[in-house]
Amino acid sequence: MVIIAFSLLASALWLILSPYSLMLTLSFLALIFIIPLALYLQTLTHFSTSGFASKTRHYSALFMMIGMALGISLYLPRLIDYQNAIHEVHKKVNTATRYQFKVLKNPTHYDRLTIEVRAKDSPLNGKKLYLSLNNALLKEQMPASSIHEAELIINPIKTVHRPNKPYRRLYLLANELIGRASLTNSDELITLKSANSVETMRNTLYHYFDGLTQYENRAYFSALTVGITDSLTQHDWNVLRKTGTIHLVSISGLHLTFVAFWSFLILRYLIALFKPIRFAPYQLAALLSIGVALFYALLAGLSLPTERALLMYIIAMITLLLHRPIFRLHTLAITFIIMMMVMPLALLSIGFWLSFTAVAILILLSQYRWGVIKTLFLTQLTVSFFLMPLTAHFFGEVSLISPLTNLLAIPWTTLYILPTLLIGTLLLPFEFLWGISLSTPFFTITNLALRLFRYGLDYMVMLPYSSVKTPYIALFPTVILTLLLLLILRRKRAHTSRWNPYRGLSILYPILCLMILVGHYLLPKKTKEGLYLMPVGEGLSALVVTDEITFLYDTGRYFRQFDPGRDVILPTLNRLNIKAPDALILSLYNGQHTGGTRSLLTKYPQIPVFAHSSLLAWTDGSRHCHEFQHESERLTITPIKTIKSSCSYFVRMENELIILLSDPTIREFRNLSIDLNQALFEHQNKNGDALNVTLLFPKQGQSRGYTDFYAWKELVKHHDITLLFTTRTIHEDYYNQPELEPYSNAYDGMLRLPFNASKTDYSREIDQAIDCRRFWWIDCTNNTQTPL
Repeated sequence: MVIIAFSLLASALWLILSPYSLMLTLSFLALIFIIPLALYLQTLTHFSTSGFASKTRHYSALFMMIGMALGISLYLPRLIDYQNAIHEVHKKVNTATRYQFKVLKNPTHYDRLTIEVRAKDSPLNGKKLYLSLNNALLKEQMPASSIHEAELIINPIKTVHRPNKPYRRLYLLANELIGRASLTNSDELITLKSANSVETMRNTLYHYFDGLTQYENRAYFSALTVGITDSLTQHDWNVLRKTGTIHLVSISGLHLTFVAFWSFLILRYLIALFKPIRFAPYQLAALLSIGVALFYALLAGLSLPTERALLMYIIAMITLLLHRPIFRLHTLAITFIIMMMVMPLALLSIGFWLSFTAVAILILLSQYRWGVIKTLFLTQLTVSFFLMPLTAHFFGEVSLISPLTNLLAIPWTTLYILPTLLIGTLLLPFEFLWGISLSTPFFTITNLALRLFRYGLDYMVMLPYSSVKTPYIALFPTVILTLLLLLILRRKRAHTSRWNPYRGLSILYPILCLMILVGHYLLPKKTKEGLYLMPVGEGLSALVVTDEITFLYDTGRYFRQFDPGRDVILPTLNRLNIKAPDALILSLYNGQHTGGTRSLLTKYPQIPVFAHSSLLAWTDGSRHCHEFQHESERLTITPIKTIKSSCSYFVRMENELIILLSDPTIREFRNLSIDLNQALFEHQNKNGDALNVTLLFPKQGQSRGYTDFYAWKELVKHHDITLLFTTRTIHEDYYNQPELEPYSNAYDGMLRLPFNASKTDYSREIDQAIDCRRFWWIDCTNNTQTPL
């Protein structure tokens, strides 16, 4: 089963993450399939002549083929179905259609619901949508698990490839989200089925806990009982993530195993008092504890970690009834295969990887016998150490204090917080039915325990180097590294089971932490030279990176809760291993491109700021943008002083010419076109070669009138100019104009224009991080810009 599970995992990841076309992806899988097939035929022949000598190899090859075939049969139809659903959404843009749908999630503090479409003859059947509702009364009438019918307008979800969320499309695929919906007429909403009793109970408990204003930690009450975390603040999540204790709040295997195991022990003791004749007490207790675990999982909302833990517990109890060893990798492999058959796309979720990997580590460690204290210490150390690649991939940071924090927090949660909270919850019917408040003492103890729990975590976070930011690591190498680490625990001498597979791990972990800190803060890192145009929405932010100087040109627009500095620029600098830019330029007179300036200056207070004359009073110590210039043998940065309305620059490096424009007037751009046309001709006549010219298009391509004059047409006619836009919708005056090609748009994902290493290389290879260039199951024709 383990071989089948690994083969299934490898084929599934390749089908999902392959950057090649479907044909090449399947061809590669077919090639890999031939290897175990050839091995199978060879060992089968050898097996027929030499008896049982090759039995193990024979079955291993067969299991590999079964896993690959299972992976292809599970994931290829699912991905094609998702692709067809996206095509269907693009066909129905801004078209009202009547659908039946089921409400899956109805967060309290958000005006967005998650619904599941029910349309048998449509590719959208079973797919999920975000439904926006501004009507609070209507939102209350649509609780989770209720079914409704209404006329919906569906639009695709625009995924922007940002450094802090590099592959949001994988999150959408994992949840089968394909679009956003809105009601055409809320009065025509028809309720076909009300919420079920379990969801009603969950909502009742959530609102009850939310009303306990005398407890400052009431948000944790609902999180640990019914799995609703809407009331937790962003500060709470940041602290939990930095300390590696986020699994203690999100209901997962720890909580369900605690409830189910203790119910098993209590039921076994009570059944033994009646001395049943036909069945052993542990057999009846095992069956009844499965019912308890199922009820708790339903009460917690059946999240992915809860489903995994429930399935694992059911298989463990069945294994116990069959008199087989419980804590084995085969049990985990069976759980994995069943989970993939039921929910294939759960493979892309954070909880899936963290929960399965943690359980695999615990199973591998169970084969060794140590003292209680040593077991607790080494278990926490090993789990934290082996989960580092996954946490670095999903969260972009690694908690260095996670072993110590979990060593204290897990016993505190399981012994003081969870028991008193669950006992108090079980006593709530006395208050609801007869007004007898028996749960108050238990909730008071829980609140006190949570207060100490949060104080401890806040103190841990304040420790220096408690967590370290890490560059983005792709999922596939992350999985390979994690599997290689797990192989360390599989090494064991044949003559004893007491060999220490990680002798000196207590020394290795501090050394690894020290290496991470040294590599993060001290070692020099090389960043590729180039122009990076960042996806900051309807604004502008460009990063110019050279070996001599790195500067930032504008910081985008601030829009609602979107902070370009926090959400895009700082993660980009971190991913590019740039400690701090050498200069910040604020180009636009009206301050529209200063949205991320506050976050940037908070992070780098000493960065020199060069601003337009109208913005000099905005920041202390800022200088006029015309004062920013640089000249060396290889690089020249010159301000364009003929443009007064904004700050513009010529950036010349070898055979590259970058023209940084913000929002010049049409007259200024016309004069620039005339001067530029003449300068390019003079350079070509003098040197015999042409410059690679890249132009940030005026006003990011949103406004008309910048191509309606003769000088511009002559410029693009005689010179090869690459145009860069940053707008959601390119103006119709520029749409599909041959003279404007080639052009690229940074709205959907960051553009990187590498600087050529030699003067004889005139290729323009622009790398853009967009979904359709990363995954075969996303079509680039759906990402084209449309005119206004």
